[in-house]
Amino acid sequence: SPRLNAVGRMGSAMQALDLLLCEDEERAADLAQRTEQANIERQKTELQILEAAAAQLEQNTAMQNDRVLVVDGEGWHRGVIGIVASRMVDQFGKPCIVISREGDAARGSGRSIEGFSLYDALKACSDTLEQFGGHTLAAGMSLRSDSISAFRTAINRYAARMEMPFPVQHIDLRLNPAFIQPEILNALQMLEPFGASNPKPIFGLFSMRLDAVTPLAGGKHVRLTVSKKDSRVSVLCFGVTPQAFPFPVGSTLDFAVALEPNVYMGETRVSVLAKQIRYSALSGDDYLRSHRLYDAIRRGQSVRSVPVSVVPDRDKIADVYKAIRSAGGSVQSVDALCLMTGDVGLSACTVRLAADALCELGILEETDGVLRMLPVQNKADLENSAVLRNARACFGG
Repeated sequence: SPRLNAVGRMGSAMQALDLLLCEDEERAADLAQRTEQANIERQKTELQILEAAAAQLEQNTAMQNDRVLVVDGEGWHRGVIGIVASRMVDQFGKPCIVISREGDAARGSGRSIEGFSLYDALKACSDTLEQFGGHTLAAGMSLRSDSISAFRTAINRYAARMEMPFPVQHIDLRLNPAFIQPEILNALQMLEPFGASNPKPIFGLFSMRLDAVTPLAGGKHVRLTVSKKDSRVSVLCFGVTPQAFPFPVGSTLDFAVALEPNVYMGETRVSVLAKQIRYSALSGDDYLRSHRLYDAIRRGQSVRSVPVSVVPDRDKIADVYKAIRSAGGSVQSVDALCLMTGDVGLSACTVRLAADALCELGILEETDGVLRMLPVQNKADLENSAVLRNARACFGG
């Protein structure tokens, strides 16, 4: 299916139709090879645009904290910008729009999260667009290249008038890992066929210990070995390299998974496919609020409804630094750092601000989400941190 889809994205869907209708074995083999090549090209192009979009956000910290992320690039392949927008939504948990410029003209594709209608947002700022269409969770638009900045401002102004939702992963049933047996597939089969109006059930595996991370397919995917009490389960994560997997062995995690049959040598087993993963301890409402609070402070908004102690002082920054040093000088993510410092609620915002300040002062660096200590030549003065000054200003200080 991804290969047939890729042909239409990278060229013409007629090639996929020709393959499906072909009755000549030799020609079908040639068409199949061309279809495979189109998928390889789609993956390569998608990754290039995703990396360019990430670099754009990294270079513009103000954009990182927007409620709606809007990135643009010259000549980005229009056939894959929708996929890139979807990937960005998964990564950032916000509505995302990816725009391809071709001279004076630009075309964009966006994806949203449940609770934020992308179509309504585009309608509200339609004066910056030439055309738009779509629905609540996905939409497309055309505009002039010189209107992109005005569009970005307009759609974020619209989003500022509402309480932005958090991304939601629906769970149909909490599942005891001991019951992941082939018999469960028979029960699922009774619910078929699955589709838009009858989605495949998603199960929750909670408080699972991560025992091992094993590369698959040359490092393109990973298999996770997780356990709870006497039950051990293998969970597959497709499209995630071992280097990009952000959870260290020994972590306690929650999983949203789908179950599928895997028949090998006549024996049916259950394949467990990961849809979402999170740290078990980072699941409370206050922790979710810490993300919104952090974004608001980094945007320079007034946030006097929370105590100014959210801004890290010298002692807190020292604690964060010591936690990274005790971990060998690197931490796989800010979330992992929050667990190490015990900041699993609203104070997770404090840890994020502390990490930003340490990066700003050249004490840490953050690459692909990983925090690493840098050799420090001289003692850093926290009063030189614009991150901390701007954060205090949000509280009127």
